Amino acid sequence: MRRNWCLCVGWRHIANQKGIILYETAVSIAVIAMLFMTAITIFIWGIKMYFWQVADGELEQEVQIAFQEIMEESLRAKKIEKWTKCGSYVFYKKNNPLEPKKEEFKPTEDVIKTTYEMRKVDGVMKLICSDDAPLTGNHELAPVEITSFTIDEDAQWTGVYRVQLAGRSGVTNHEYSLCSAVCISEE
Repeated sequence: MRRNWCLCVGWRHIANQKGIILYETAVSIAVIAMLFMTAITIFIWGIKMYFWQVADGELEQEVQIAFQEIMEESLRAKKIEKWTKCGSYVFYKKNNPLEPKKEEFKPTEDVIKTTYEMRKVDGVMKLICSDDAPLTGNHELAPVEITSFTIDEDAQWTGVYRVQLAGRSGVTNHEYSLCSAVCISEE
């Protein structure tokens, strides 16, 4: 008889805990849902930061490549002229660099002209070379816009030009600029 009494008390004890089990289940599901939402938020934030890093890397790469090409062109140039048309710059260089030096450098048929100017392409300001080829690409996830391009001759030193190029990321709105000086020899 005692044995039946223990079973009965045991069942009654479990029967009284039905509400507590339901309460623990409800709290557990809420905690699990919060943990799941936190994990999803961290994952989405990580993806966003990844694309921001890609956009900043693309900005630096685009500006550096364009700046490198401009610097190489200016090192080969014999003369740099600013045109009033859209603030473009014309680089004059000899067609054959092995030709002996003439008295005075004048743009003629034996001279190659390369023009660089800022122009809007598909709603984004780009740096354009003379053959209508943009120096900066247009990555779909990280567009780069050129904000300024200037070449100024130094007032004190003849033949020294200050070249400056700046761009802005369309995703992060961060700006990146490069500046250097180049000396154009008159030899």
